[in-house]
Amino acid sequence: MAISGWIVITLVSFWAVLVGQFAHNGLWYPRHAKEWPALGIFIAMLSAQISCIASAWMTPTYAAELLDDE
Repeated sequence: MAISGWIVITLVSFWAVLVGQFAHNGLWYPRHAKEWPALGIFIAMLSAQISCIASAWMTPTYAAELLDDE
């Protein structure tokens, strides 16, 4: 969860910095009240997705011995 949190917070911080710089050039930012909850859900789901990918990547492969005697 720490990896996904770090990645998502980094992306959100870059977004917050770039919104001020590039807002007049068409960078998206929430303008309506209903877009803020959608953005929050997107960030939460992105965090969950990255944590699942990171934990799957760090899990060692399963190499069980086959029992062919039965």
